[in-house]
Amino acid sequence: KMTSITKKPKIWMVLFVVTFAALIWALYDRHLQVQKLDQVRTEFELASSEKTAVTEDLNDLLVSYESLKTNNDSINSQLTAEQDRIAKLLKEIKNVKYSNAVKLKQYKKEVATLRTIMKGYIVQIDSLNTLNQELIAEVGEAKKDYRSERNKNEELTTLTDSLTGTVEEASVLSLKNTIAYGINSRGKEVVKSKKTEKLKVCFSLSENTIAPKGNRVVYIRIAKPNGEILRFADTDLFPYSGKDLVYSAKKEVNYTGKEQDVCMYFAPHDAMSAGNYVVDVFSLGEKIGQVSFRLK
Repeated sequence: KMTSITKKPKIWMVLFVVTFAALIWALYDRHLQVQKLDQVRTEFELASSEKTAVTEDLNDLLVSYESLKTNNDSINSQLTAEQDRIAKLLKEIKNVKYSNAVKLKQYKKEVATLRTIMKGYIVQIDSLNTLNQELIAEVGEAKKDYRSERNKNEELTTLTDSLTGTVEEASVLSLKNTIAYGINSRGKEVVKSKKTEKLKVCFSLSENTIAPKGNRVVYIRIAKPNGEILRFADTDLFPYSGKDLVYSAKKEVNYTGKEQDVCMYFAPHDAMSAGNYVVDVFSLGEKIGQVSFRLK
């Protein structure tokens, strides 16, 4: 009987220890589950926040691209293409799950790329606006000086070197409505490099009452995204600032002094590459205009 009485407390002690250990384990396991749930909730909230931020960035970019629209059809076409790209991304991101971190990271990279491209357009548009304002101011001032001096025929023999220089500057042709873009085999405008068969450059020679009249050759130089000049042959050269420059295409124009529309073409030997292209226009040893365009 003594043995039986002694064993009972030991059994209860074992049961107590086992029960206590099981309770401790259950509490510890619950703590781990709560931590795991908190982590999942935090990750979900972070992903949701990132998706919202990317969506807001895309909407802001859409508005920013719209605000960059100018009177340059070529640039407007490029801006519209970027807006279409943003709209497509906005449509896609609606269907992306919050848990898809890889996709969200990819869209964040797209936003960064679009923002970088937009900065390039801002620089390009500012440059074109500055150039146009300078040309308008110079031509306007030159015409004003010329009209004033034209009414003083008796004083023409006493014109100073300074006035002669002003007249010479005014005689340089200026361009307006300059555009450049790719066209396919049917002559339709395209924005994709792989569909481009030719490049088309169009502009208007502005009216200039003192510029030399008659036949004059207009040259264009088309620079690829890497800076290389498109050409048919290395021997296609023209003089400029005391040296010979290679040209992409040339055209003889019978200039009458009135505003005159001109279009020029270049058919590349090789497939066109995507990126920004710059076109410089020259005539009578002077650079008279510049325009840029982009192929996707």
